[in-house]
Amino acid sequence: MPPAIRNFEKLAAGVIGTPVLMTDAETGLTFIRVTGNNAILDVVDNLPIIAGDLYTVNIVKNGVDTGRRLYSQAMDPASAGRMSVGPIALSPGDYAFIINQTAGVAAVFAIAVKFANQP
Repeated sequence: MPPAIRNFEKLAAGVIGTPVLMTDAETGLTFIRVTGNNAILDVVDNLPIIAGDLYTVNIVKNGVDTGRRLYSQAMDPASAGRMSVGPIALSPGDYAFIINQTAGVAAVFAIAVKFANQP
């Protein structure tokens, strides 16, 4: 099965420093269920970042923080310093992305997540 790409969004500007669950643009849910072994191959910012805005994205499994952190500057496709985040192995469970804007002007944000196969 070919890789699948899903878009996760922070739909409201919110308050800087307040973690928020991201929403799957396809399903409208705040989690994605993985039923077999899978992997995140890459994650990129899917909206242009306003200068000075910084975001941290935490990956959560079954409501527990996995310790994996993704940083907006490292995920920016326009950055010369872009780093691929994967592969990150995923075992069966419910995964969520929690975003926290740490600097800048409160804004909406989105990431595109490339999975090894359909979650």
